[in-house]
Amino acid sequence: MIGSTRCGDFGSELRRLRTARGLSLTALARQVNYTKGYLSKIESGRRPPNAEVARRCDAALNASGHLIGLVKPPGSPSRDSGTPPRQIPPVAAGFVGRQVESERLDSLTALPVTAETPPAVVITGPAGVGKSTLAYWWARRRIDRFPDGVLVANLRGFGPAERPADPSGVLEGLLRSLGVLPHAIPASLDERAAALRTALSGRRMLIVLDDAAGPEQVRPLLTGSPLCRTIVTSRTTMSGLVARDGAVRLPVGPLPSGDSWALLRSAVGDDRIQAGDEAAERIVRACAGLPLALRIAAERLARLPDSQLAALADELSGGGRRLDLLRADDDDAATVPAVLLWSYERLPPDAARLFRLVGTLTTADIGEAAAAALLDVTREKAGRALGELAGIHLLEPSGGGRYRMHDLVREFAAGLAEERDSSSGRTEAVGRLATWYVHALAAADRVLMPHRPNADPGPAPAGLDVPEFAGHAEAMAWCEAERVNVAPVVRMAGDHGLDEPAWQLAALVSGFYMQSKYWSEWREATEAGLRSARRAGDLAGEARLLNSLGVIHGDLRRYEESLECFERVVDIRRRLGDRRGEAAALTNVSSVNHRMGRPGRSMKLLTAVLAIDRELGNEYGEAVTRTNLGAAALDLKRYDEALGHFETGLAILHRLGNRYAEGMALDSIGKLHAAMGDYEKAARSHRAALAIFREIEDRHNEAGSLHLLGTALLNAGHGQEARRVLRSALAIFERSGAPEAEEVRALLS
Repeated sequence: MIGSTRCGDFGSELRRLRTARGLSLTALARQVNYTKGYLSKIESGRRPPNAEVARRCDAALNASGHLIGLVKPPGSPSRDSGTPPRQIPPVAAGFVGRQVESERLDSLTALPVTAETPPAVVITGPAGVGKSTLAYWWARRRIDRFPDGVLVANLRGFGPAERPADPSGVLEGLLRSLGVLPHAIPASLDERAAALRTALSGRRMLIVLDDAAGPEQVRPLLTGSPLCRTIVTSRTTMSGLVARDGAVRLPVGPLPSGDSWALLRSAVGDDRIQAGDEAAERIVRACAGLPLALRIAAERLARLPDSQLAALADELSGGGRRLDLLRADDDDAATVPAVLLWSYERLPPDAARLFRLVGTLTTADIGEAAAAALLDVTREKAGRALGELAGIHLLEPSGGGRYRMHDLVREFAAGLAEERDSSSGRTEAVGRLATWYVHALAAADRVLMPHRPNADPGPAPAGLDVPEFAGHAEAMAWCEAERVNVAPVVRMAGDHGLDEPAWQLAALVSGFYMQSKYWSEWREATEAGLRSARRAGDLAGEARLLNSLGVIHGDLRRYEESLECFERVVDIRRRLGDRRGEAAALTNVSSVNHRMGRPGRSMKLLTAVLAIDRELGNEYGEAVTRTNLGAAALDLKRYDEALGHFETGLAILHRLGNRYAEGMALDSIGKLHAAMGDYEKAARSHRAALAIFREIEDRHNEAGSLHLLGTALLNAGHGQEARRVLRSALAIFERSGAPEAEEVRALLS
């Protein structure tokens, strides 16, 4: 097929490039396999070139498509046939932020082409985050890079249309924009894709493919030209285009607080919103960094008098009506709910149901096993559903195979759940999730506190994917990842009338919190669980949670409140006829008395407890009691008696393999040696305890051992080492907000 061109243009360029590269006509003829005479006629303008000779000459002369671009298919315009296309849509005034993303676009689209130049840059992110705006704003700023024009195609991947745009139809539109006449546009998809590549050869153009549905839609539209650049925007992660085609992903997230402020002030006016305005701060937070939400809020603000700024902030912050308020009154498409709905409607059934159910949760994030319980499906199916949601940014990865949901997205999902899922169905889903947490935490607690009785949920339901833990550190790591979800699940279960799993969950997490000391979270979960136990009339559950509350008060040195909790536990255990539970509660009462400076009262209580332990054959209880008796004897300066109790207790704990209690006993022995003035022996005991707490990753008691070790070293005259050890203790105490931090600071000063 003969192409159309101005023969003189091609011929003169061919001669110029050949001469510049020092090639004779004869040498070029040998390289391109055409006769010297034929090439001479082309150079002189007496013969028009065809596409093949242009391709061979372009390759031989390393012209980067320049010669190919001078030969157009039949129906194509000539290079000087008119103004280059400039199809960039208008961008809303007041564009702010995105400096990092803009610089990344600059580097990825720069000339000359290198081995790292991608075939496309894919701007990905959730609905309403400003992907298209970024692409168009950047294109306007860099339009001088593309003298042959900018083409834009809306692929309708997640718009109101029933289905995404057909790539063949998109190709037809692009070819027409390039001036190819309708009769010259081929019929098949592959031919149209080839025609686009030919039409773009030698041109320096930008192609923006907006709102792509997926890689298969985009792949035929890639130009393959070294001079053209392609930017794709999509709510999907476009993993296939990245992995197979070498595209580079450019993720775009919500605007940071400062840029959100700047956008709101730009849209409303600096004179109406001042930095530090409390109502405006709440509006910014309610819009959660989504530019679409911020612009809709700004439009509403612009129509309100200044006196109603706080009222709008109240409505947006109060929940329930936030999505209704983030609608443009005269444009159904310009709403946060609309753009989210377009994403939701592309989901397969399992992913859509998971999206709605996750929206009803108040947890911070969710992993595969929890999602499987929520959906009542296998972990594999749950993983696929999570991947579908993350793939279009309705969920965002939070690390470790876990996902979180944006606040505005959660509100939208919860609304859908209320519309489309029955109340009983939502309660059943929460029940499955709470049951999974109960059995998972029961498995963790058996590893963390192996000899301490706790709530017994019985065997796990068939098919429930309960984690297994190889050791203490693994159980602690799992609890650490899930801890922010425990109190919300306890509350949710209680709110749905599921009181038994609610209080069991709060009780079973106590072993983790006893070692990690996140007191605020622990108290929140405990108090919610206690309400459930009391509603259910479960005295044993009430006793377990009062015990946890007593420990929390004691750790925070609120001894009167702690003592009150433990004495109520003693009363409940006696009413239940639970001798073992009574002994444990009396031990805690004695411990508080000891900390309140009443060693005699503590010793009397513990002597009674020891008798109960021996009566029941409770070895673990006896070991703990012996350790506490040693502490009371130490306060009474009965050192030999204290040492006998400590060593007996330590031997039992070592035999039982209870590393946590063994470490506590070693620290107690270290305190005894320090009281007797043998600081070197004290340091050895504290080092042994420290090794155990580091082994089991108990950070709070690690700091406690460091505190005791540092004190012993200081008294032994090892000042430099003591200060190093005490600084390590202080760092841990300060991170957790522990009251012991003040004591360590005093030692260091």
